[in-house]
Amino acid sequence: MDASQSIHKSVAALVERGLPFERLKQAPWIEAIETRLGFALPSSLRVLTTNYAFPAMSVGAVELFANLGDSADDDFTIAPFKDSRLSKWLQANRRIQFARPTTGSYDPVCLESRGSLSTAVEAFDHEDILLGRKKVKSAVLSPSLEELLQHAAA
Repeated sequence: MDASQSIHKSVAALVERGLPFERLKQAPWIEAIETRLGFALPSSLRVLTTNYAFPAMSVGAVELFANLGDSADDDFTIAPFKDSRLSKWLQANRRIQFARPTTGSYDPVCLESRGSLSTAVEAFDHEDILLGRKKVKSAVLSPSLEELLQHAAA
């Protein structure tokens, strides 16, 4: 099963469990985010955000940013860019923050932009980034966005 099919299947299972994903006809704000980043979203995140609207919600160990395009503080159009020091470091390292830990931590939860390849869901130590440390610690939360959603749907 490819990444796109996996995302759609997992979202369908999450909807059955009562999570509020709704089908989108278009999401013009995604292209604006990619322009602002200077690179395309990872394919799995692009499939999720161009096909489904959803409020901020917990999925497994992460709280997804909302994807409503409404410019709220927790929306995908605003939240990844709120802290300019974090977002500059993440952009320079081709990471896109799409969530935060459900623990309330300030650590950004990200995917790396590598085109069609699935990348691990990682949480980066925000203090390492903000203090300008040469080595920034990260923790892998899931091998991929697809697996994060599959696990939450199981």
